[in-house]
Amino acid sequence: MKKSMKHFAVVILTLCLTLANLIPAAAATTTADNTIPTVAEVTTEAQKTAAYLMKGNLDTKLYDSMSDTTSFKQASRNLFFAIRSGLDCDTNIKAYTSSLNKYLNSDGTLKIDNYGFPDDIIGCQSYLIQILLAGGYNPENFNNMNLIDGLSSMINNKTSFDFTYASDPVTYLGTAGINPYYLGILYTTVSNYENVIANSTSILNGIRTTLTAVSDNNGVDYYGYSMDNNGSVFPGFSSLYDVDTTFKTLINSTLAYNEKNNFDIATGKATTTFSDWQTGELVTADSCSSTALAIAFYGSYSKSSLAAASYHALLTYTSKTNSGVFTDSYGSDDLNYSTPDALVGLVSYQYALSGINNVYDTTKKLPSKEPASITISTPDATPAISSVALSTDASFVDANGNALTSSDIRLETSIASQETINKIIEAFTHNDLSYSNTENIEFYNFSLTNTLGNIVKIKNGNVQITFSYKDGFDMSKYDVFVYHLKDNGKLESLNVTSNEDSFSIEASSFSPYAVVYVEKADASPSTGDATNTVIYAMILVAAMAAMGVCVKKRNTYAD
Repeated sequence: MKKSMKHFAVVILTLCLTLANLIPAAAATTTADNTIPTVAEVTTEAQKTAAYLMKGNLDTKLYDSMSDTTSFKQASRNLFFAIRSGLDCDTNIKAYTSSLNKYLNSDGTLKIDNYGFPDDIIGCQSYLIQILLAGGYNPENFNNMNLIDGLSSMINNKTSFDFTYASDPVTYLGTAGINPYYLGILYTTVSNYENVIANSTSILNGIRTTLTAVSDNNGVDYYGYSMDNNGSVFPGFSSLYDVDTTFKTLINSTLAYNEKNNFDIATGKATTTFSDWQTGELVTADSCSSTALAIAFYGSYSKSSLAAASYHALLTYTSKTNSGVFTDSYGSDDLNYSTPDALVGLVSYQYALSGINNVYDTTKKLPSKEPASITISTPDATPAISSVALSTDASFVDANGNALTSSDIRLETSIASQETINKIIEAFTHNDLSYSNTENIEFYNFSLTNTLGNIVKIKNGNVQITFSYKDGFDMSKYDVFVYHLKDNGKLESLNVTSNEDSFSIEASSFSPYAVVYVEKADASPSTGDATNTVIYAMILVAAMAAMGVCVKKRNTYAD
């Protein structure tokens, strides 16, 4: 027997050692998650990131310091993509447009300093026009200025339509042309106003010539090849893919090159090459910014599996402490680089999943939301809610006031705690309400949360909650009353709509609720001169609970 047990132990030990060797090997083989997310999921992530950047813009008064092309582009790009995410950006748009009086000439052209290539100001003019369009303004008549005419004059005054960049090889300062990252939005803006801008056909051809000059079969060559370049430039030209065979060949060869050289199929992450700040050596590493812009590139050209893999990979760069923030693995400044690039990728993907491959094209909007709906999260032993519905004007905000869509919202229900029950009973006494049988009262907690479990609030409208009647009650003999304990401790009586099988309330705020069943023989809950004996009895019940007296409770009082 001992020999058999010893042999068995050796077998087990051998098996464990074998598994110990196999498990690390299996763990080292990573398979990228290419599950395509819903538009609602991507929208939630995009709006969290947009909310972070929009708050940062206002806190740092960024719109008051857009005096050069670099700062103007950074602020404008963030605002443009935040608007396109569907976030409520009214405050930011008003701050941005109010600041423009010091950045515009009377002829509708920008007057900001050049801090890049000489033609970067034309790219900034394009961002400005698209922000006005996305924000509900008319760029052809903004403060009595025509910004489209301004753009036209800026382009037509040039000696050629070729914006190919050139720079000093030592200082990297631009000596000619435009930063290629502006080419996509410039092409889209001119295309949107093709019937208004003089010589638009020639201008569009010139921009395409520029794109050809800065690209080859490896993609956009801007200080080298990278996913950042392709994801920043090519989405604005997506309309050419099915009509221009030369362009289609360029995109297909670029996709192949990047998948081989700048993209990790195993993880879904894109890589970038940079100089190590300590050694000066070139280092290749995965990058949050590159991964985000890979989403924009892949999404714009219908590479659904690769775009999904990059999306899930991007989420691994999210900050553990700040909602909406992305931080690169090699320490990039999240506010200036990785988080804005994450917003570009997320919003581009949001539109691509909705069938719009060019997020810069403000003539195309996201499809209308599906009919307002809300989900219910009801643990065991909580009230039997038949249904929950939203009013047609219902809208929601998170704790920071950021807009949310109805598909993000859940009604969380639970039985109220004894502490909450005591507070409601105390509120009853303060309102001269008494009931002959407290066992006929059900105490609940209702709250609204988003998909992350965070509390949200109703901005407009209300939620209609429909309950099934309490088991065992002959409702021909009872009336139902519903009370809401507000945050300030006051009791609110709600209108109840009853029918044969259920009853409904309309709520616009949430927290503890009490559902009271009152026998019709006793009419309705008494008000004014309440029966003191009953009031004292309820106070005694509360006091006994507070002192820890063990009282067997019904299931409806369980925590």
